[in-house]
Amino acid sequence: MKKGLDQAEIGVLLHGILFAYQKTAKETLGTGAAIFVHPVLDIIRGISKRTGVNLIEGSNIDEVFENLSKAMQTTGLITTFRFEKHSPNIYTLHVDGCVWAPPHT
Repeated sequence: MKKGLDQAEIGVLLHGILFAYQKTAKETLGTGAAIFVHPVLDIIRGISKRTGVNLIEGSNIDEVFENLSKAMQTTGLITTFRFEKHSPNIYTLHVDGCVWAPPHT
């Protein structure tokens, strides 16, 4: 039996857990899952302040998404990370080539 996980395996595990929660919330609540966006952003903002890792930078949501997309592209962990704006309050996040996620169908 394996004694521990390396950093890559931990990343895969955490990624899988987050993806599973997001997918389940969307399948269960449909468009109602959007009610979790603002509370999640508030938690991320708190984590950012405590850790010094500023993930939310900008004066409005469009700037925040643009800055986050630029930062994520520099990590080497993904090939594509971008937000697509459909209307003032509706966005789609596109992530391709994530090292922790095999292609999902």
